[in-house]
Amino acid sequence: PKGVQLQWLINNEPEDSTKLMHAIRQKQWLSGTPYPWFAGEFETMRQVRRYFRDEKKIDRKQMYISSYWKHGDTDEGMKQAKRRDPDA
Repeated sequence: PKGVQLQWLINNEPEDSTKLMHAIRQKQWLSGTPYPWFAGEFETMRQVRRYFRDEKKIDRKQMYISSYWKHGDTDEGMKQAKRRDPDA
C-alpha cells in the first residue's frame, strides 16, 4: 500500500507507554523511506524517538516526534523538561 496510513490508539492509562510501544513494534515494516510522525506524552515520545533512532536507524530529520504534555506536570513543567532533554 502507498500513501499515508493513520492509526489512532487510545490509551486510558497515559503513564503506561507499553500499549503504544507494543503497537509500534507489531507494525509491518514496509519498504521505502519512512517518516514517523508522533505527538503525545513526554516520556512516551522519548521512548518512541529512541526506538526509531536507535533500533530503526532513522535520522532525526526524517521524523517528527513531539511531546505536548507530561503526565503529572503542568504545561510549563513539560516545557522545561523538554528544554532540558537533549533528545527532544
